[in-house]
Amino acid sequence: MDIEGDVKKLINEFNTSNPYRLIEYLDIGLIETMLPAKTWGMTVSSYGATTIMVNSFLNKNQQRFTLAHELGHAIEHPRVSTSFLRNYSKGVQIPKVEAEANQFTFDLLLHGLTEYGGVLINMILSEN
Repeated sequence: MDIEGDVKKLINEFNTSNPYRLIEYLDIGLIETMLPAKTWGMTVSSYGATTIMVNSFLNKNQQRFTLAHELGHAIEHPRVSTSFLRNYSKGVQIPKVEAEANQFTFDLLLHGLTEYGGVLINMILSEN
C-alpha cells in the first residue's frame, strides 16, 4: 500500500486536494447527519455504491478532516468493515486501518505545505 502515492495520484487526476470535490468526482455520496457523539463519521459501501456519513454536530474543520479520513477508508480499504473487525476480530486490525486513514488524511489536507506553525510536515507525519 502506497498511501502517499495514492493521494498524489488522486490530486493529479482531479487537480484538487479538496475532499468535498474529490468525493463528488469519485461519485461518493455524502450525508451530514446526527451520529452518536463519539462517532465523527463512517463509510458505507453496498452494491458498488459508497456513501460517507459525517456527524452534523462537528464544526466545519472537523467535518473536513472527517471527510478526508473517511475518503481514505474508501480509497485504501474499500472492502474493509471496521464494524466487522470491531465485533468479530476483537479489533486487532483497527489501529492499523485507522492509522492508514489518518495518514491519507494528512497527506491530502497538507498537500503542498512544507511547514505548518514552524513544524516541518515530514516531522509530524513520521511521528507515531
